[in-house]
Amino acid sequence: MGTVLSLGPIPAECPPRRPVPAPNAARMDNHYLGGKDTYAADRALADRVVELAPVVPSLARAGRAFLRASARRLAGAGLRQFLDVGCGLPLPGERLDEIVRRVDPRSRVAYTDRDPMVVCHARALLAVEAGTSAAQADLREPVRLLHHPEVRRVIDPDAPTAVFLVNVLPFVTDADEPCTIMRELLEALPPGSHVVLCHPVRTPALDAAAALCREADVAFVPRDEERIAGLLRGWETLPAQPSDDDESALPLLRRVGRKAA
Repeated sequence: MGTVLSLGPIPAECPPRRPVPAPNAARMDNHYLGGKDTYAADRALADRVVELAPVVPSLARAGRAFLRASARRLAGAGLRQFLDVGCGLPLPGERLDEIVRRVDPRSRVAYTDRDPMVVCHARALLAVEAGTSAAQADLREPVRLLHHPEVRRVIDPDAPTAVFLVNVLPFVTDADEPCTIMRELLEALPPGSHVVLCHPVRTPALDAAAALCREADVAFVPRDEERIAGLLRGWETLPAQPSDDDESALPLLRRVGRKAA
């Protein structure tokens, strides 16, 4: 995997450490990717998930590959503002701002996550980057997320934006109405905006892993392919493009949608 991200000391403005935190989806994902920004509880649950569903680390890697390929594609097509929702703890070289600024250094990037510790680490890492921000915001309130001051600081609400939802909607339960979330997001974005969606497809093994996660109070909801595709209702789906991986047989739906003018 190469060099892994080292966050160093927690900045003073971060919430104080608490004894033995509960497992966290963002840190578990970091573990699947080979990162070190985890606690024992994260690693223990993640390893149990992999015992039930060995494909999960491949899903995490394929999601990052799709993010890379889609980011380069959209930046190459002229988009200059990007929003990474549920940004988590990516490895070095995997951050969205690093990828799109290789295409155009003027690109502006906003990161959001509902986990305050993830956001705090993101702010510490990005503090020196102009045109980059990190905000604590929840996808379940998409309009509020888009109007967060830290998002608005770098994202012009009247200009097309590429929104990345890479393996994030599985952590939104059906009770939170993901179709409504996606419809509100579509309505709130200006024409020409894009959404990059990556979502695991249900299999018996992933259903077993989801049940284990629920027992640990970690949301994880793989869905049928038809239901995932329905999340993009109203979006114009772009033709598929190859990503950085060759794992097309994985139970993972990858789509890019565009809001028509």
